[in-house]
Amino acid sequence: MTICSVIAGCDVWEDIVDFCRVKEAWFKESLHLKLTNGLPSHDTMQRVWSMIDPSEFERCFRKWVSSVCGEEETEECEIISIDGKTLRRSGSREQSPVHMVSAWAIGSSWCWGSMLWRCFCMYLKRKIDTFLAEWKADSNRKPLIVRGSRQIGKTESVLHFAKDNYESIIEINFVRDVKYKGIISNGYEASDIIKNISLIDPTKKFIPGKTLIFFDEITEFREITTSLKFFCIDKRFDVICSGSMLGVNYKEIESNSVGYKKDYDMYSMDFEEFLWAKGYENAVMAG
Repeated sequence: MTICSVIAGCDVWEDIVDFCRVKEAWFKESLHLKLTNGLPSHDTMQRVWSMIDPSEFERCFRKWVSSVCGEEETEECEIISIDGKTLRRSGSREQSPVHMVSAWAIGSSWCWGSMLWRCFCMYLKRKIDTFLAEWKADSNRKPLIVRGSRQIGKTESVLHFAKDNYESIIEINFVRDVKYKGIISNGYEASDIIKNISLIDPTKKFIPGKTLIFFDEITEFREITTSLKFFCIDKRFDVICSGSMLGVNYKEIESNSVGYKKDYDMYSMDFEEFLWAKGYENAVMAG
């Protein structure tokens, strides 16, 4: 009864019970269900289904569908379409989004199975990792600007480095977090910017010597680069900026912070980085 209800478009237990009540005569006549004690309540249906092993049900359901559609025709002649989706708003900075993949038999119009999972991505070693480690080891390090095209791994590389080297990470993305464009309203001094960030989000912790301030997507707010001079002089917090397609606009950034910053140009994964990702050691690659 539940399967028939779901096929008919019911998606909550109350609707399933209502459908079964309307179709009770059909269930008795066509499926020969006795229903001696009447229709089960929505609570009973939910309790019973919660005790069923999903993988075992899937195995039985596939077997039943094969008997309905014809197993030989389905296996040899059927075209199976694979469809994948990412569930909207199911992910966050701390957790990857939920992905759903379904297998659809086109000829018989049956969904052969769906699966949900979260992708736990493995970080791939990049050449910027070595540069960032050397930058951190320099006692006279200056604020860093990482330049490069979009979608090449700038943000992921910086955050991966930050998680291993800092107790507190202050990440501000000027595309996503437009409200932070007002942090320079009182000037460019490090103390003024820190105060304004704290007013917007009091949970952000600024621990001298143990904090990285990461200004991402500075293309959308180039004015923030003027503050790099003052952060360099202040020396209490490390600062990394990242931006894509800076182009001619970088002349403005250069003039704002000349002598008080360090630049790094990042590129798409090259062949050597690809071999690292495939598991090849440097010794093997050199040979």
